[in-house]
Amino acid sequence: MKKEKMSLSKKIKSNPWVLATVVLAVLVVVMAFSEFSGANSSATKVDAVGENFVDFINARGGAQIEYVKGEEFNDNLYELTILADGNEVPAHVTKDGKYFVQVVAPLSDELAESAPAAPATEAPAVEVVKSDKPVVELFIMSYCPYGTQSMKGMIPTVRALGDSIDFNLRFVNYAMHGEKEVKENVELYCVQEEQKAKLLDYMECYLSGSSGSDSEIAACRTKVGIDEAKLSSCIEATNTEFNILENLADKSAQYPKFLIDDSLNQQYGVRGSPTLVINGAQVSSGRSSAAYADVICQAFNDAPEECGADFSAENPSAGFGYETTAAAASDVQCA
Repeated sequence: MKKEKMSLSKKIKSNPWVLATVVLAVLVVVMAFSEFSGANSSATKVDAVGENFVDFINARGGAQIEYVKGEEFNDNLYELTILADGNEVPAHVTKDGKYFVQVVAPLSDELAESAPAAPATEAPAVEVVKSDKPVVELFIMSYCPYGTQSMKGMIPTVRALGDSIDFNLRFVNYAMHGEKEVKENVELYCVQEEQKAKLLDYMECYLSGSSGSDSEIAACRTKVGIDEAKLSSCIEATNTEFNILENLADKSAQYPKFLIDDSLNQQYGVRGSPTLVINGAQVSSGRSSAAYADVICQAFNDAPEECGADFSAENPSAGFGYETTAAAASDVQCA
């Protein structure tokens, strides 16, 4: 017997979160590529961000939405309530109004109990696998605010642990933040591949900027002493090997593929930025240097004395710059 398919409108009526998924999946495509216009001086900051969010989407001829209200969600995000097709759905936007965040995971038992059911995208928690020299892999998108947050927390830990670990920066196999992210992913990859001794200094400089602009990145290359000829040659070869530019130009995909670490993404079940993998298994961790040190040091058969260093327990803020935040979000991703 032929199985009857439920129409989208019926799905929305039975579960408004279907609408949220459909609408917000469209929104993130354009939000990731642009910034909001200036705030309306007559409105509160959250209202200005909310109204600009709605104006930005509606101006692009997609799903027509209305702004209802907005409130603070945490130190980094506003939660906006938008009206779409008669249903109110949430949207989470960074407080500077530059990024739409697609996934916000509840971080307390109370919130988790009241949250609507959603398909699982996180790998189940696993015990840290031990080895003599832990292999630490951090999967990121270079303009994901939570990817940059994780990088800022990881740098001091990797510096302190040094050669006692094998650290590699990895890349999620799709890019949510447009051409600038694809280009910077490749640049980070090439610095790591051919000038690895300069990687942490380059990452630190890149993350200290206000926005990750081309001028800020160029200044970092100069400051760190990146060999421009080697970098350019590597970028050209990488673009060819992994079809970077062809995938970026593919308009049929919601997000362009970014296949440098595709096999590892599939092997480890990576579903978003950031994802931490230690000795071949996904692990959950806070994003302070102390939290990263704690989980990595659990992975040693015999922890070195560097594990006793005084690591900062302050949580880096999401996005660029070296501010800190009280929020210790460990499960929020760009996904």
